[in-house]
Amino acid sequence: MIVDHAHLIRLRLAEIESVREWFKPKMRVLEIGGGNGFQASVLSSWGCDVASIDLPGNAAEQERYHPVQEYDGSRIPFPDASFDVVFSSNVLEHIQPIADMLTETRRVLKGGGM
Repeated sequence: MIVDHAHLIRLRLAEIESVREWFKPKMRVLEIGGGNGFQASVLSSWGCDVASIDLPGNAAEQERYHPVQEYDGSRIPFPDASFDVVFSSNVLEHIQPIADMLTETRRVLKGGGM
């Protein structure tokens, strides 16, 4: 399958721009399923402190825009209450069982986080 890289970047940029109001400078943000780090790089350019995670090798052959930490797909490698916002784009539909991931997401989210 051939993917038009420029088109994909435009789609990802439009998507993240549509939720820009959720992200304020200095917020600690976790991106789940960061791929090549493109959306994390945008969030970082808005002044957010971004950590991005993905499965091993998920974007190995792609250009990197922001560091993406590999993780095991089940345990998010950060302490409890580490993030103001947890963000994911086009990933949750691929996670089984979803309940376990949502529990992990809640664990790393600060009280009152989004």
